[in-house]
Amino acid sequence: MSVHRGTGLLQHRSLNFADDFVAADFFENGAGLHVESSIVVNLSSDRLIIDDAIKTSIAPWRSAMLSKATIEQSGRIAVLKVCKTVDLGGVMFRGWDWLGNRIRSFPRQTPLFISPQDTIGEVELDPLFFTGEVAVERQMQRFVLKLNLWWSPAETDCFIHDKPSLPGDPHADIRNRPHAEIPGERPGDALSRCPHGAGLYL
Repeated sequence: MSVHRGTGLLQHRSLNFADDFVAADFFENGAGLHVESSIVVNLSSDRLIIDDAIKTSIAPWRSAMLSKATIEQSGRIAVLKVCKTVDLGGVMFRGWDWLGNRIRSFPRQTPLFISPQDTIGEVELDPLFFTGEVAVERQMQRFVLKLNLWWSPAETDCFIHDKPSLPGDPHADIRNRPHAEIPGERPGDALSRCPHGAGLYL
């Protein structure tokens, strides 16, 4: 993935689930980054500002597909791009784990796989404000921010999509257009369903 701030190379690192199929990079500060065509995930509590004739933004803890765009102002971000689609679904051969190996009650017939996880730092927020349960921040708490990808084939029902996700779970649909959701840290938090096509999610 080519990433530049002006004429200098932008400081970043590859996330530990990046491979030949998915490019995945983490930036502590994405200001000045020019994005040709990638998913950009805003991993902060502030809006990400895109430099354009008409100023646009990515809301906190949300993502967007950017094409030929330059980021004017941001905190932490992840930038992801599918580089190779043939055999993309062979994640179990690339070190990904089937969720049933971690959750005994997970349906034995459901093919949902999780990539290696990458810890990128800590974040401080009010979980009730974050989930919209209160209008004003009251009690700030620290959370460890971790990223991973999920993969499920077409027509996979991950069975617990109707439950809320944890604070600090950004949503990014990397491969599948119909729907995107992120599982939480605890078994039973939100998972995904991809009714029309195979899904790759952050």
